[in-house]
Amino acid sequence: MERENGTEGVNAVIHDELSQKFYIKLYKDEAVLAYTQINDMIDVHTLVVPEGMENLEEALIEAAFDYAAKNKIKIIPTEKKIKEYAENHPETRNLIVEL
Repeated sequence: MERENGTEGVNAVIHDELSQKFYIKLYKDEAVLAYTQINDMIDVHTLVVPEGMENLEEALIEAAFDYAAKNKIKIIPTEKKIKEYAENHPETRNLIVEL
């Protein structure tokens, strides 16, 4: 099931639970944050954005944290930018699985 993550417009984050990814549709590409669901955790392992579109990373990461918070699940920060985000946003640290 696909649904938009509370944002509107061209750069809306879409959550595709079946494919286990958050993504933003772009003209000929997409920015993607992929995860694997493991019981009550998601292992966020891949973040890919087109060159020059790095500003979209934070929206994708925030969508993953929002999803985890709403569903009372934890995030395994395999993708290093997830861990960096949590370090810079103390309010999200309780959602991270310490490895």
